[in-house]
Amino acid sequence: MDVRNIPEALPFFITPKAVDDNSVLLQQLPHWAPCSITQALEFLTPAYKGHPRVMAYVLRVLESYPPGPVTFFMPQLVQSLRHDDQVRYLLKFIFMFYSYCVCFLPTVS
Repeated sequence: MDVRNIPEALPFFITPKAVDDNSVLLQQLPHWAPCSITQALEFLTPAYKGHPRVMAYVLRVLESYPPGPVTFFMPQLVQSLRHDDQVRYLLKFIFMFYSYCVCFLPTVS
């Protein structure tokens, strides 16, 4: 059994220590099954230091969900911008999300 198909196992392998050590486990993130949005939000905390591989995984997870559930978590995503100080992946995602999500388009009366 490939553990990468079990998103619930992710927190046991991708830890703040793995980020600090730039562990080879981080190279497995592109192959890991998408986790829940709430789990992905945990990877946006300061403990993960906005590591590029972790951020890429989080964005892949968010993109795998329809806009409705992602919209529900938008306040947390905006708060996470405080920790997105490297390549600004999260900021780019939020801009793209709002530009394509019809639920945020202005209505004409």
